[in-house]
Amino acid sequence: MKKTLKWALLMSLCAVLFSALMVSCGGDDDKDDDADKNNELLVGTWSESGSWNGSYGPDSNGNYNYGYIFNADGTYVFFGSGKSPGTYTFVDNKLILTDKYSSELKIVKTLNENVLVLVEEDEEYGDEVYTYYRVNEGSPDHGSSTPDEKAPYDGNFYGTWHGLIDFDEIAIDLTFKKDGTYTELCYGEESRGRWLISGNQLTISDKSIIANSHGTQYKIVSCTASRLNIIATQNNDNLIFTKR
Repeated sequence: MKKTLKWALLMSLCAVLFSALMVSCGGDDDKDDDADKNNELLVGTWSESGSWNGSYGPDSNGNYNYGYIFNADGTYVFFGSGKSPGTYTFVDNKLILTDKYSSELKIVKTLNENVLVLVEEDEEYGDEVYTYYRVNEGSPDHGSSTPDEKAPYDGNFYGTWHGLIDFDEIAIDLTFKKDGTYTELCYGEESRGRWLISGNQLTISDKSIIANSHGTQYKIVSCTASRLNIIATQNNDNLIFTKR
């Protein structure tokens, strides 16, 4: 009787351990699937402008277009001021880039079919955020990661918008163009960047005052022929613009 009881307890323990092992393996498989999907999304050419003419340095006008080429074999090339090759590892949201001089860690804040947002964390001077757009191979100028062909919000989004940011202290004009670029006029100075709409999510490049103040990600609450209302994902600030 005692042997039978011991045998039953042993079998029960083995069943529990086997179940736990299967659950653990299943969880690992899910993580591996997510990692594979992220790695597949990362592979490709990304640039600040959303296009690339094959040059690793500045164009004939002296303009710099920085970006990355991530290959499936774990190698990459950084371009813009020259050709800088290296290797990379991408685990969870951590991207480690290693060249012949050093290694650096970047946090992948956003990664989807069209947009890659990288963050360099710096406790002393503040984090740096860089936004890149996927370059579609095969089209002129290696393609352009422009918004959907269907005009967003019935075309109301295009044009110049005027509003106030930073506690209504800074007046700003934003002009969104059909080619996926925009200009910002603030304090009499003009800056340029790229924009992308996916659903009700607006992503803009980080070379402008509005991006530096409120981040690069926005939720579009409404967009009519005369009024644009967006909310900054970074700090939930509600921004209202009127059409010029």
